[in-house]
Amino acid sequence: GMETVEDITIEESKDSRSCLRICVTNPSIREDTLSKYVIYTVQGLDNQGDFERVRRYTDFVKLRMLLIENWPTCYVPPIPPKQVIGNFASQFIESRRKMLNHFVSKISELSYLYHAEEFQQFIRGPEDYEKATSLKQSICSIEPKFTSNFEEFNQEEVSDQRIQTIAGFEKFAKSNFVSLKEFKETVKTVKLQYEQFRYLMNGFSKKFTEVESQYLNYFGTVNIFTPLSAEAQENPFETLYEWIKFEIVDLKSMLQVVEHRYFLDNEKYKAECKVSEYNKRISKLQSGKSSIKQMLSTKSKEQNISSTEAKLAQKEKEIKAFSMVIRIALNRLGAYELPKFQEKKTKEYKTMMQQFSSLLQSEFQTFNHSAEESLKKSQS
Repeated sequence: GMETVEDITIEESKDSRSCLRICVTNPSIREDTLSKYVIYTVQGLDNQGDFERVRRYTDFVKLRMLLIENWPTCYVPPIPPKQVIGNFASQFIESRRKMLNHFVSKISELSYLYHAEEFQQFIRGPEDYEKATSLKQSICSIEPKFTSNFEEFNQEEVSDQRIQTIAGFEKFAKSNFVSLKEFKETVKTVKLQYEQFRYLMNGFSKKFTEVESQYLNYFGTVNIFTPLSAEAQENPFETLYEWIKFEIVDLKSMLQVVEHRYFLDNEKYKAECKVSEYNKRISKLQSGKSSIKQMLSTKSKEQNISSTEAKLAQKEKEIKAFSMVIRIALNRLGAYELPKFQEKKTKEYKTMMQQFSSLLQSEFQTFNHSAEESLKKSQS
């Protein structure tokens, strides 16, 4: 089975959690000559004091991409997907704000991401977050962050069980997307039809009451029909729909994190190819063979050898860094990130089902009450 999170002790640094508050508020539409866009205020307070920045949706996209690249295989919460039409409808803006708010609050729970330069620049840095593009890091800068933040995953080789956990999740997520998307469409239809049904039932209830009272007036029978309660209630299927919409996005973001390991493997392989290329070049130079490019070069043979050796040393350093990061990443994914994700999903699903079931129950109690009362009266 899967390792549980308890198997591994994780020190989530509590240093600033106690006084940490962060939220995305106050969305407003801005227009300049060429474009129209929505800005959001990101504000909060932590042990460094308070902060407030105005950010666009594209800044959030940029931030998330940077976190994924600079913290490979670490879970980064999702942001709402891009949408082309209906971007300025107030309902859309509000649901996007909610999800962006969820994004920053989840990051604030992951101290290594919260204190990372990419995120600090986002909440405290220049007005123009595009300037932060220089924050993309090389593997040699990523490796020391990994060894200092996740040293407990650096001790051992990656076990087969952990590899299986990772592969198992990947298989599950990919095969599940199709059915989740289909279910989302089903729920959407039911949700809309249900609104319609409610609307019709309200009209029906009013009409029935009218007809019955006219009927009674003439025949002198007793009032039997008990009208449906007209209280506005939350549509139970709305809860289900919101859950599944988020679920698809969240699974996608976890899959993106898990698949990032292929990118690391590939980059490491490229570095290894370079190493063998430099080694061949050095032995050619030493044996006195030289390419046309080197013949035309003003550098001496010794200079050519030493500059190639410097490149070789750099690539070897990168390969070491890749190996270290990949090992930590796979250990973290298999022993911590995925079990934690599984636990979170189970909890979220239970919460949603509680809401959904209790809404559905109170919904049908309304019908039940009307039917029971009417039945009693008709039998008396």
